[in-house]
Amino acid sequence: AAHPRARVVVTGHSLGGALAQLCAYDLTHSRDFAAASSAAPLTVVAFAAPRLFNAAFRRRMDEVEAVGRLRALRVVCAADIIARVPPRSVGGS
Repeated sequence: AAHPRARVVVTGHSLGGALAQLCAYDLTHSRDFAAASSAAPLTVVAFAAPRLFNAAFRRRMDEVEAVGRLRALRVVCAADIIARVPPRSVGGS
């Protein structure tokens, strides 16, 4: 690799935050990305993003974090309605 100490940070706001989380998950499962970035975990920072899809996907993201391939941070304001959808009552996690 040309830059062995390089780190990748994926970030987004609102819908872009949700897409950043999907992108990060996808990258952590890409064979080419994993080979190129074996030294540092990928970081995703989502600002004011909707909840992460469902409990099953949330568990998969947690598993990727647990093995050290991903660091994730979701920043929300308490009064932000977008950060509360989809509701947990319909599977939002």
